[in-house]
Amino acid sequence: MVAAGADDGPRGLDSDFGAALAASFETVRCTGRVAATLIGTDHSVRLGGADPVVAASVFKVAVALAALEAGEDGRIDLSAPVTLSPDQRTPGPTGFSTFDHAVTAALGDLVAVMLSISDNAATDAVLGVVGLEAVNDLVHALGCRDTLIVGDLRSMLDGIGDDMGFRSWDELVAAQEGALGEAARVQGTDLERLRLVGALDADRTTRTTADDMVRLLVAIWEDRAGSPATCARLRSMLGAQVNRDRLARGFDRPVAVAAKSGSMLGVVRNEVGVVGLSDGVCVALAVMTTAETPYVGERAINGAIADVARMVVAELLGRR
Repeated sequence: MVAAGADDGPRGLDSDFGAALAASFETVRCTGRVAATLIGTDHSVRLGGADPVVAASVFKVAVALAALEAGEDGRIDLSAPVTLSPDQRTPGPTGFSTFDHAVTAALGDLVAVMLSISDNAATDAVLGVVGLEAVNDLVHALGCRDTLIVGDLRSMLDGIGDDMGFRSWDELVAAQEGALGEAARVQGTDLERLRLVGALDADRTTRTTADDMVRLLVAIWEDRAGSPATCARLRSMLGAQVNRDRLARGFDRPVAVAAKSGSMLGVVRNEVGVVGLSDGVCVALAVMTTAETPYVGERAINGAIADVARMVVAELLGRR
């Protein structure tokens, strides 16, 4: 096993492989945590796997699991229509969050959109039906004790606005007139103040660990996270993620990658997922990164995530 534990940083790795992982992150000026498991075996790789990290949107896997399982056992109706109105839905860069008019969709379809394009409005709508406590209880029951969802995305965004000196996220956005996109808007603010916002502090925001995310993925792939139908549906939804620039970038067909990415304020770039080979062998992995400088080197960091994923999968396959 390569590296283990929250106290194991790059200096704690005495293997050439562990050093190579650490160097991949250092080269692109970010800190990286990695966990991976060859599903069905005890073979694993870890680099700071137990370190608490900002989850960003990878927490949506847990929300989706809770929603699909609640639908499967009849606690909620996934076919029920949900209307998202422009004055109430959560802001975000994709999907329903960007619509100018009200839209109605089935709750189960909101789950799919939440994963495929990471729609924030869909996420908060689903979370509002399922309940924060139910999601946390489920992941904790699966052994993910270091994962905690502290609130919905609207609350988190408004918290960013407050930390940046505004009354809300909307007021922060309005203060950046003429800027296009979240990155451009926030880049126009004080970057030193940006580093101090609660959404970038794992002690104050929705958090997880690379170990926990791999534990969750393995449970989904082994049909232990819920009913077989729930797990199968979630695996399919993760396989439909549109973003292919992180884990999937490291592999060519016929290798399949089912994943969920997460990003936060140009600092946090994460991706968790399962790499499936043509012979049915699967590797669950989580790569969580924190950049030294906000909004700098995104493509290079995404490339490092892909490189690390490819290295880890090759390492684990070599142990079979």
